[in-house]
Amino acid sequence: MRSFSRVVRNLPPPVTVRWSGDKAVEVIGHLVPLEKYQSHIHSSVAKLQDLIDTKVLCGISLSDINICTKITPDPDVDNRTLHYGPLSYGMSEWMDNPDSDKFAHAIVLHNKFGLAVGQSADGSSKFSGHSQDIWEWFTAIEEAWELLYCLYHVTSGLPGRGTEESMLQWTNSTTGRRHLFTTEGAIRITSDYHKGTAITNTYKTITRLVLPQLSTIFLILLRIIRPFQLTLYLQFGPKPTKGKKPNHLSLEVIENYRTKIFIKNGRMWNSRDQSEALRNWFHQCFGVSLGIRWYRQFAKALQRKWILELPQDSRLLLMAIADEQAGHTGRTSETNYAREEGTSEDSESRIKSFCKISQLWQRKLGFEV
Repeated sequence: MRSFSRVVRNLPPPVTVRWSGDKAVEVIGHLVPLEKYQSHIHSSVAKLQDLIDTKVLCGISLSDINICTKITPDPDVDNRTLHYGPLSYGMSEWMDNPDSDKFAHAIVLHNKFGLAVGQSADGSSKFSGHSQDIWEWFTAIEEAWELLYCLYHVTSGLPGRGTEESMLQWTNSTTGRRHLFTTEGAIRITSDYHKGTAITNTYKTITRLVLPQLSTIFLILLRIIRPFQLTLYLQFGPKPTKGKKPNHLSLEVIENYRTKIFIKNGRMWNSRDQSEALRNWFHQCFGVSLGIRWYRQFAKALQRKWILELPQDSRLLLMAIADEQAGHTGRTSETNYAREEGTSEDSESRIKSFCKISQLWQRKLGFEV
């Protein structure tokens, strides 16, 4: 048995993904044609936009109520102020902000969910409405988040691990900095990667640029929808199951709304949620269920061909040689020497390089960026 185990340990891992010509990838015995894959992504983006317009925004035009969804650059200097982020600017302690207030007013004005504003016994404002309609709205929001997660995962470059994406924050919390930043017209997510930390004692930061169309939807769901969603959640609670009354929200759930990007029924997403969403998304089109681990194998196969098309930057190559002459790596140089203010714990050149990789993926998938 020991001899057999030694042989197995020294064998290369089995082949799991292979290219079939230049137009398809075979994974787990199923063929994924790249043209069909690109088409599925584009149709999913259109489906998500329609879901946002019809069910999440309830047919209300944001431009008609003077809400701007243009994403402007974030100076990226405040990583400590509690609950601050580039999409949370102007928010109160309970996440209210001018844009979310305008949307809530429009919902009441158009009599959506039978929603009306009254006064509670202590004189504060309180919503009344049809619970069932509000719970269906919550379901539509969850559906939008699941599809948005899948599209973010497959269009921003080689994706992160499940644990890495579960922890993503759009505002600063008591336990860590935000991971969401903005550039001109898009969102970039700079995550923390902890694999190997116990050995190297260093934390890696990895940036992925979000597709502009998806960046706008992130803005809508986080800045406009989530504050109003939390308000209604506090008053009406989640949809009860098996005849049970909805429980009051805990402080942990409220904090998840304020800080975490991906949440489901008030709790932080886990790898099971992520893999289930991806499996369902793939199965709709290809009849094969790829969760996070299998998709990473598939994406790595795409990367090996696509990355060769990224042009080399001679300036960066010269800087790498200069840093080596100084006795350290480029990352050490930019992290510890003449560090510029406004970086999210990473060098500007690395951030730009990561963004270029994301844009390369997006162009290969047929998007104009």
